[in-house]
Order: sequence, then C-alpha cells, then structure tokens
Amino acid sequence: MLDPIRLVTDLFKEKNLSDEHLHGFTEEFLARLANPGLNPGGLYNQLLVDCTTCYQNYYGDVKDQSLKKALLKGLTLGMNMARNNAIVKLSVLQGLIKYHFGEKSGIYKEFYPLGMRQYYHAHLGELETFLRRFKAIATMHLLGPYPAEVAELNTLIDKFISTRQAQETMFGNRAAISSDRKNHRRQLTRQLTKSFLIIASNNVEQPVKLHAFYESRYLPIRKAKKKKAEA
Repeated sequence: MLDPIRLVTDLFKEKNLSDEHLHGFTEEFLARLANPGLNPGGLYNQLLVDCTTCYQNYYGDVKDQSLKKALLKGLTLGMNMARNNAIVKLSVLQGLIKYHFGEKSGIYKEFYPLGMRQYYHAHLGELETFLRRFKAIATMHLLGPYPAEVAELNTLIDKFISTRQAQETMFGNRAAISSDRKNHRRQLTRQLTKSFLIIASNNVEQPVKLHAFYESRYLPIRKAKKKKAEA
C-alpha cells in the first residue's frame, strides 16, 4: 500500500528524483488530475491549475539553462582562441620590437618587463590589463613605423576583450537562471507534495483512490535495506 507520509517526506527529495523522472511523473499526474473519472465534479481543478503553472515554470527554465550552457561553452572556446591568438601576436612582435629598439632599451622593457612569461602565465583578469597596456604602448611607439602590425594587434586584443566580457556576462546570466531553476523545482515538488496530501486527506478510508494518482515507474518506493545480523 502507498504510504502518503513516506511519499511526501521522501519521494520528492532532490536526491531521489532526477529531472527526467520528475518530468515524467508530473506529466502523468497532470493527465490524471484532468481525468473526470479521478477528478469528479472538478474537485481537484485548482490542483491541476497550480501544478500546471509550476510544471511550465520549471521545465521552461531547464530549456533556458541548457541553451545558456551551450552558449557559454561556445563563448569559452572562442575566448580561449582569442587569448591564444593575442599572445602569439605578442610573441611575434617581440622579435620586431627587439630589433627596432634594442633588447636593453627602455621601450623594449615597457613592452616586455618580464619577457613573454608575464603574458603566458597571467590569469584572465591580469591578461586583460596587460593587453590593454600593451595596446597603448604599441600605439605610442609602433603606429608610425608599423601601422599594419598595430592594426592587427588591436584587432586581436579587442577580440579577446570583447569575447571575455561576453563570457562574463553569460556566467552572470547562467547563475541567475540556475538560481531560478532551483526555486522553480522546489515550488514544483512542494506543489506535488501539497497535492498528494490533499488527495490523501480526501481518501483516508479509500487509499486505493490515492494509488490511482501515483505512478511507480518514475517514483518507485524502495524498502529500507535490512541490516545484516552480526556474526
């Protein structure tokens, strides 16, 4: 027999219920709430409305989050490519700057105070700062003799900065989506819990009617494992 107390205290816990099973279970439950044979005289119409709203809110958010995750992956790959392209350009320019100004010159030190390792090992926030500085120094010292090199450099640095900013924006959006998703899942499972309590209270003397709303394919009730007897 279905134990309604165990149902509401155990089965709707996050660890027991995957999104896939919650999706299937809720769709089955909504279909049964909409069945006049199980919902005589519209007794559970308000539950049907409330559960439908929670279902639509949550599964809409899952789709949004999946899209955000896909976009974020693409932006991360794009940002890594832009980072590598900018650093390769700085490495190529190192020889040109060394030849034009001399390795021991103050201008060379402005470009490469710690050599290329400063750029290779910088984390993203540092690298953005370093690249902005490099761009400004290149405009000051290289624009006259090497305008094409400076133009290419600026394009690569701007690409890295814009891609990184887009990625950071997406991270923020994804965090908000994730928070909303958790809230909507919680609302859905609470609504299911509330619905089963109401149905159970209406059928205390006829628990078989509660069974008619329950789908064990998605929410099997597992019996507690028996402890092994001590040897």
